[in-house]
Amino acid sequence: MTENQTVVTAAELALRSRPMTEEVVIAAGESISTALDKSHHSHLAILLPATWTTAQITFLGSDTFDGTFNQVLSATDALEVCIPSVAASKVIVLDTEFLEALISVPFIKLRSGTLLAPTNQGVEVEIKIVLRR
Repeated sequence: MTENQTVVTAAELALRSRPMTEEVVIAAGESISTALDKSHHSHLAILLPATWTTAQITFLGSDTFDGTFNQVLSATDALEVCIPSVAASKVIVLDTEFLEALISVPFIKLRSGTLLAPTNQGVEVEIKIVLRR
């Protein structure tokens, strides 16, 4: 390997380890977001906009981007993986419990509220998701 190849490889590794930001959208009057491909990332943070209607956040997961999305449950208690009710303009950094529950789910959607009590958003909400390997 030449010196130039080593530099390119190091640059590629540095680029791959940098966080990236994706966006999901919950339409006005709806509670479920568009899909997010997090298949190559293990860590994520959720950035809620000022237009977010206060609600719990739960997750739906699938093995494909266009597949059937189902509730993500904790194996410990068979309950929805749920972030307690959170207000607008917050950054939610998922801790170990959430990361472990979501790590094997390559494609997710966010639900405003829970399966039994969804919270429809009053306006279209664009939620930024920061992904890190």
